[in-house]
Amino acid sequence: MIGFGRASSSAGADVAVNIITYLGAGCLLVVVVGFTIALYKEWLVVRRFDAEKQRQKFYDSLSNITTRSR
Repeated sequence: MIGFGRASSSAGADVAVNIITYLGAGCLLVVVVGFTIALYKEWLVVRRFDAEKQRQKFYDSLSNITTRSR
């Protein structure tokens, strides 16, 4: 009987383990890439916010100039 021996069941189990391992590794890769993209976008938002805050401080300092200090 071909296909019902001990070697074929072991090979089938090896294939199943490989498929599950590759699916798990693929899912992990997708999660890591997604997390990296989200972290980069968050960094851009924080950077833009900090730049806007610096610009606002500059404009506020210009508006606080009195005629005596000019």
